[in-house]
Amino acid sequence: MTNAPLFVRNDVIRKDLKIEMIEDHMKNISRKFFTQLQDHKNPLINGQVNKNGKYPYPYSTTK
Repeated sequence: MTNAPLFVRNDVIRKDLKIEMIEDHMKNISRKFFTQLQDHKNPLINGQVNKNGKYPYPYSTTK
């Protein structure tokens, strides 16, 4: 894809191409998703996440 030699480290290629790390990208997508949930006009969707970020039912009780 970049025709870089094999000895060039992946982090150097990532910095040169200005590509963010996958972990950071997933955090940004998740943060954006939950922000949109809180601001949604449908009350059922809006109520899925409390304002403190915790769900109304813990996962262990829903098994």
